[in-house]
Amino acid sequence: MRRDTTADTALEQTPTPSVEGPLTTETTTTPPPAAAEQLHVVGTVVRASGADTTAIEGRWVVLHGIAASGGAAIDSVHSDVLGGFTLSSPTLQHLTSYLVSVDHQGITYYSDPLVPGPDSAHVLPPLVVYDTSSVGPPIQLARRHLMVGRRADDGWCTVVELLVLDNQGTRIRVPMGRSQPVWSGRIPAEARDFKVVRSDVRAEAIRQVGSSVAIAAPIPPGRREVLVGYLLPPYVTRLNVPVDQSVGEFAVLLEDSTASVDGAAFTFAGTREIEDGVLREFVAGRIEAGTTVTVHLPLSPI
Repeated sequence: MRRDTTADTALEQTPTPSVEGPLTTETTTTPPPAAAEQLHVVGTVVRASGADTTAIEGRWVVLHGIAASGGAAIDSVHSDVLGGFTLSSPTLQHLTSYLVSVDHQGITYYSDPLVPGPDSAHVLPPLVVYDTSSVGPPIQLARRHLMVGRRADDGWCTVVELLVLDNQGTRIRVPMGRSQPVWSGRIPAEARDFKVVRSDVRAEAIRQVGSSVAIAAPIPPGRREVLVGYLLPPYVTRLNVPVDQSVGEFAVLLEDSTASVDGAAFTFAGTREIEDGVLREFVAGRIEAGTTVTVHLPLSPI
């Protein structure tokens, strides 16, 4: 989180008269504007539905203070009939960040960290919430990028997949039950040591189930990126990448200059420099479920 400025008292600096010559004219430096010693936050809660938003009453809104030692709620209130709210912190603490949260249908939304300034009043952009649903249009796989590194000295190979999920509905998609993911997609059966590298949705709700990635986190409308990684054992020289659903764009990036990809209409799209290497990029347009994608890897040196 971004650190907030602190309320510091400006110090005036007065030069000491010289003891070896005539007294100089006393001068003072202009103090910088001091930050306010209190914080008052004003904002509104609105519910989005498509391109429209409406004010929403009765949502619980909380002002939080977060420091290295922990966090605490400072003030809270229900949004009024116009969706409005006002929150206050009577004092500003040193090295403390402030943000606002609102709950709606079991989902908590957070504002960006607040940066108190000379004016104690802080007007937030509208806090946008969505209704939730366990049904609706299927979550689409807009893009899938497969990045295959060269083999390490022990023969293992690192793979990173970028999955761009597209919720084309107007509600946040939530699981239908504890055992039902919001979205799932297959990955190679040889994948080992699966991990989440980075995610726009809750990473704790993403896991490997057999030969699939299963996501049980709420997925808001629009596109969200999920970056996962895994290892391939030394014996894998022919990697069959399962395509169990249509993909808007499929790309394969290869670090080993002797590796290749086939099975779809891939075209060479140039190279990308990375730390200690270069990736060759091959891109296909939309590919349908059931398409065969095969990556050929050189034999492990061990």
